[in-house]
Amino acid sequence: MDDGERFRYSFLHSIYRATVEEELQRRDGQVRTLRGSSTDIRAVEYFGWDGRIVAANGAYVQDAPPVDVPAVLIRVTAEGRQRLAAARWALELRQRFGEALLDVRPEQRPLASLMLAR
Repeated sequence: MDDGERFRYSFLHSIYRATVEEELQRRDGQVRTLRGSSTDIRAVEYFGWDGRIVAANGAYVQDAPPVDVPAVLIRVTAEGRQRLAAARWALELRQRFGEALLDVRPEQRPLASLMLAR
């Protein structure tokens, strides 16, 4: 992914059984969560962010606080329906990695190494 490129992490909330979508962005070698959304307002409230939750396009949306982190830790579960997607690709996490703990971080890698990893 290019610097500044956005991607989405979606999953099934384990308590409210509603799909949640987080919009994230690669920024200067870091990851920033931009906003979260769900059709169930409780799943958005669960983030615990300050700020207003608004209704838009059939979902509840809240902007995330401006925090950059080096990585996002994701526990892939059997029931999570977890997916990462960007403009040029999509990845079903359980299908690709099984039940696992993933450390998602932006890295510079030679194109050849990515082609061999497929």
